[in-house]
Amino acid sequence: MKVGRAFFWPEKSLPLSQVAYQPLENHRSNIIKFVEAWIKEKEDGELPGGQLPRAVWDWIEEAAHDHDRGKAETFRIIKKDGDSFDYSFRGHRFRTPEGMNLFAEMVEQGHHDYSTPEIIRTAARIRREGSQDERKYHHYFPEALYVLSMCDQLEAETAVRAFYGESESRAFLDFVLSGPERRDCAFPFGKEVTFTLDPFPFKEPITNRIEYWVWQNPPSREDDLTAPGKGEDRRPELSLFSVEVTICPLA
Repeated sequence: MKVGRAFFWPEKSLPLSQVAYQPLENHRSNIIKFVEAWIKEKEDGELPGGQLPRAVWDWIEEAAHDHDRGKAETFRIIKKDGDSFDYSFRGHRFRTPEGMNLFAEMVEQGHHDYSTPEIIRTAARIRREGSQDERKYHHYFPEALYVLSMCDQLEAETAVRAFYGESESRAFLDFVLSGPERRDCAFPFGKEVTFTLDPFPFKEPITNRIEYWVWQNPPSREDDLTAPGKGEDRRPELSLFSVEVTICPLA
């Protein structure tokens, strides 16, 4: 199974009672859904993306369809601080598929490092090395990068909250995701939950199905916990738990 994210319960103590793996294809398909639902024609410029040329949206969509493909080869579970686990995809951002348009490839790689120096260097590279249309639209790169980054982070936050009940936001993405009160357990909201999002960049409320393949009372060795992410077969110890996550605008 190709893994897009892993979750551990208890989060910060041992032994683990369960570990859950979100399939990479599920993570990617949810991001594609966000990109497709984004409001693409809005003249007031209130939110990024409303005035982007169609060609730029094509590159954003290409980046979404090829999102995080390098994770499949770089996934591993690591122990941190002696009493908790984390996961790593070190080096995956540079493993993009061959044949991508330069603009799309830079959007995909850039969502891992949303920094001013990186954005400036990348936009200059597109202007220098891109196709005629890419050179023409290179100045839209920061806005395109923001759109994919927000879709990625929003998918991550909803997946994390559906498992843990809370999450940590990235400082550069200025949105507020609010939900019901949590319980102190894994999957505190059960099989469905609704969050409100402000600002809301989509055409209408949107629902994603987030998949978790859960291993009850798993072993404690990093190699054993990494094993479900290696190879194509899904291990018999894993059982599927899905959460329907709906995101609505703030009333």
